[in-house]
Amino acid sequence: MRLVIVRHGEAVHPAVDAQRPLSERGLTQAAAIGQQLGALGVQVAEIWHSSKERARQTAAGIAATLPGAPPPQEREGLRPNDPIQPVADTVATHDADIMVVSHLPFVQDLVDYLLSPHGKRSPPFPECGTVIMMRDGEGGWTLEQHLLP
Repeated sequence: MRLVIVRHGEAVHPAVDAQRPLSERGLTQAAAIGQQLGALGVQVAEIWHSSKERARQTAAGIAATLPGAPPPQEREGLRPNDPIQPVADTVATHDADIMVVSHLPFVQDLVDYLLSPHGKRSPPFPECGTVIMMRDGEGGWTLEQHLLP
């Protein structure tokens, strides 16, 4: 099972819009990540995103440029400070490849937790930073790739 974890793209400053939608640069970043994933042959059965607008827009931008991508789905438990354990438990038993689009510190904490048996830390997550992880036959996770827009 492959797990693609994405931090949302660049958002506008809260003084511009309290909802913090993506900036023009953030929209471009999301499209670029979708194109990079497509070039790598990555396919996912599901795309999950948090309820925040910037995560929704990032997921939609990736889906628009990733060949064969399914429509993104809003999921509970993906906000910045939500506990990671429910998502970690779900992906531990999920068979289909999934993309999770969320926020700091959630994405960093999730990757660090999944890599923790190996004593590794995830790479930094700049805006639209993406990691591709692979679950092995024994339930452990390895970091397969790190992408930047």
